[in-house]
Amino acid sequence: TYWFTNQVTTNWTIPSGARSLLVRAVAPGGAGGSGRRGASGTIASGGGGGGGGSYGEVDVPNVATLGSSSLTIVISSIREGGKSVTTDDSNGTNGAAFGACIVYVGNSTAASNMLFNVAGGSPGVGGDGDGSAGGAGGSIGLQAGGAGGASSTTGAAGAGGATQSIGNIATGGGAGGGITTAPAPSAGGAGG
Repeated sequence: TYWFTNQVTTNWTIPSGARSLLVRAVAPGGAGGSGRRGASGTIASGGGGGGGGSYGEVDVPNVATLGSSSLTIVISSIREGGKSVTTDDSNGTNGAAFGACIVYVGNSTAASNMLFNVAGGSPGVGGDGDGSAGGAGGSIGLQAGGAGGASSTTGAAGAGGATQSIGNIATGGGAGGGITTAPAPSAGGAGG
C-alpha cells in the first residue's frame, strides 16, 4: 500500500513484479467563506461551509495493459478560506475555487493519458445579511462528497455539513456562526 497526500505532482514507479493495481482517491474539500461585517443591530451571517471532495477508484487487473511502468499523481493544493472582511457593512468573501485529484498513466499529464479524476468540493459563499449557501460536494468520481452547511438567515448558528453514509466519502464542512440583531454571536455548524 502506498499513500500520497502531498499537494504536488508525483511520478510514481509501479513496483517491479506488480500484476494489478487498485487506485483510490478522495479529492480535497472546498474552502469555507468568511462572515459578514455589519453594523451593530443588523444581521451578519457567517460564511457557508465548503463541500466535501468526491471519491473514486479504478481497478487495473493487468498492469501490462497500461503500457507504462509509472503513474503521475496530481493532488491540487489546499484552497484558502474566504479572507476576513475589514470594512464595516461588507459581505464576506467566498472561499477559493475547488481543486481535484487526477491520476495519469505514464509521466505526462495529457488528457489522453488520464486514468481517472475526482473533483473537489465547491467553496462556501461569503456571509451577508440573509444567510449564505454552503458549497456543493464534488460530483466527479464514483461517489459525490457531502454538501457544506449554509449559514443562518437570522445570524443564528451555522448549519452542519452533510454526512455521507458511505465510509469512503468526504463530508461537508459546517457553516460559520453569525451575529443576530440582539447583537449576539452564534456558534458555527459541525462538520459532517
